[in-house]
Amino acid sequence: MKALHVVLPFLITFAVSGCSEQRNESNEELMAKIEKLEVEIEDMQQNLAALEQKTQLSFSVISSNPFLDNAFEDFVFASDEFWKNTVDVGVSECTKRCSADAKGRQATCNALPDGDEKIDCRNDSSNKAKTCNKQC
Repeated sequence: MKALHVVLPFLITFAVSGCSEQRNESNEELMAKIEKLEVEIEDMQQNLAALEQKTQLSFSVISSNPFLDNAFEDFVFASDEFWKNTVDVGVSECTKRCSADAKGRQATCNALPDGDEKIDCRNDSSNKAKTCNKQC
């Protein structure tokens, strides 16, 4: 029994030291991953800064060869909102036009008497609307 009291603390110490070594290894792996991610974040920030610099260079080219040569043009092209919040107005206008055309066709179809002709008209209108939106 006395031997068990002497051996048991050694076994507990050995088990705890083994667990702490495994935990240290996993902590080292975790720290390596964190360091790698920090390097990647720094690279991305440098790439973003380079893109912003290219944007400003593009502005300087535009401002040296202005379209209209007025203060409004300078204000628009110099603003961060112009470069960071881009919206494709052409697509928006195209989809509005497709929607308006579809509503007109649907009104024409609704005026037809119930039957196969009305169903065909609606299907044709739907297909034309899909095609129009895909072309936008």
